[in-house]
Amino acid sequence: LDFVNYIDDTIKQNNGIKYTSNKKSYNAINLMNIHKSKGLEFSICYFTGMDNKFTIKDITSKTLISNSYGLILPYIKDKELNDTILKDLYVHEYYNEEISEKIRLFYVALTRTREKIIILANIDNEKTKYNTLVPNEIRIKYRSFLDILNSLDLTKYIINKKASCTKDYKLIKKKDIIDEFEDIRITNKEINITYSIKENKHFSKENIELLDNETINNIELGKNIHKIFEYANLKTSDNIYIKNFLKQIDNNFIKEYHEYSFMYEEEGKVYTGIIDLLLEYLDHISIIDYKLKNINDSEYIKQLNGYKKYIEKITGKSVIIYLYSIIDNKLMEVNNGK
Repeated sequence: LDFVNYIDDTIKQNNGIKYTSNKKSYNAINLMNIHKSKGLEFSICYFTGMDNKFTIKDITSKTLISNSYGLILPYIKDKELNDTILKDLYVHEYYNEEISEKIRLFYVALTRTREKIIILANIDNEKTKYNTLVPNEIRIKYRSFLDILNSLDLTKYIINKKASCTKDYKLIKKKDIIDEFEDIRITNKEINITYSIKENKHFSKENIELLDNETINNIELGKNIHKIFEYANLKTSDNIYIKNFLKQIDNNFIKEYHEYSFMYEEEGKVYTGIIDLLLEYLDHISIIDYKLKNINDSEYIKQLNGYKKYIEKITGKSVIIYLYSIIDNKLMEVNNGK
């Protein structure tokens, strides 16, 4: 709440806020707008400001230029300028295009998350809700993302929370703040800080060799197939690669986690990694690392044992680790670090 109040006061005083988005940070919250988020993904995304009005240009001018209707001029009646039917058609077409673009933008925002979407908004339960396609006459009246949410039947997803402030911060003036801190004196105090240098480690195999064109093409193929596994729902996918994979594993898992990222610290070293697939069963967890073809590499074994150690620590369940060759459709269990 204090941070929100600080932001509000900063805006009121017209003070600029600058920040650098470090996309490589771990255990950090990234603040960005929708346009900045394109191409990125996060496990959990919070969405605020849903009631902010769309930025739509002023189309109240009597003279307009349209790609469809050309130069649109008013007509004079009783010495007053009046809109023609061309103006009405232009306005209707304009809002159709603008609102369609805003809906697409909202889709981009919502698809940035891999696991959970949390939207902070004041939903109006009095408005008509739709659980099918929202009629165009409703959509064309959207003027904010909140209008989109208010037109949808989201009852089963809504958690009602009441927020209240202990102070009316809107009434605070700059003069009051200055008066409050008028008598404060600044003193210098020496602070001794102990520090240690932490070494960053990651489990992924490093590749520093020069690559030929065939190897590069195989890497690109591997990336594309890897994306199929990353975004697929294993139990509903009809992709042939996924179907072949499911024949190799126990399908009684209760949860599936794709691209599970983690970080932990041990003996002054920070370890990070991304697990391709983590399947949770009632009595154990399976970790599966996809490879395009080759799964006979000692570096892969070391990598998986690092994953295993961390997951066993945080879940308390036994962990079985596997390497899977997509091309050969071969699943290999890794036992005792071998």
